[in-house]
Order: sequence, then structure tokens, then C-alpha cells
Amino acid sequence: MWQEFTEGASEDAVHLAGSSDVIVRASVKNLQMVNALATFMDIGEAETLAIAVENQAALVLMDDLRGRKAAQRLGLRTRGVLGHLLLLKQQRIIESVADKIETLRQHGFYLADALVEEVLRAAGER
Repeated sequence: MWQEFTEGASEDAVHLAGSSDVIVRASVKNLQMVNALATFMDIGEAETLAIAVENQAALVLMDDLRGRKAAQRLGLRTRGVLGHLLLLKQQRIIESVADKIETLRQHGFYLADALVEEVLRAAGER
């Protein structure tokens, strides 16, 4: 997942992410779970869910629909990136959800227009 997360990022951004207290790199212990999950989702999402289960994570940041459904079946709470951006705006940690969405899209992150509009309305930016 780390490789997927840092793909295309600058060296400074990778260093900043790696030294963050919020983002923690971990190795999967339950490879059987990863292999089972990877039969119907990408390996990065499978590893993320296995690590979340192993560490009893309170919340998993996951946008992949299959990953979110699997997380819920495993008893994990999920939040997508747009929901997280909305929360950050509500907590006044970021000023603009629209700016962050634009940055994500510039880096190839797909976001459905209808969902973006819904989130921007909820953020008071439409």
C-alpha cells in the first residue's frame, strides 16, 4: 500500500508522509486474509484491511467500493476521502474542500462529479 500511496509524490512529500504520526507503515501478519481478500479487490486494499483488523483500527480510510463493503463485513468503520475532507473542513483544519478535490484530480484521483457536488454543497462551497 505504501508504494501505491506514494506513487507520483515528490521526495519531500514521501519523507513528510513517512515521518507523520498519522500515517504509520506496518507489515501484514495475516497473509491468509490478504490472499482471500485479494481475490476480489486490489492487493493494497486487502493489505489495508488485514492490518486494520490486526490492529483493531477505529476507522479505515477507503474509497474502493469493494474494500468498503469488505471492511464493513469485517466490522470496521470506513470513511472515504471526500467524507474525510468534509470533516476536516467542519473542524476548520482546511479552508476549502474544493481546492483539495482539485489537487486530487490533478494527481489522477477519480471522483464522481455527482458525489463531488454533494460534498461541496455539504461544505457550503456551492
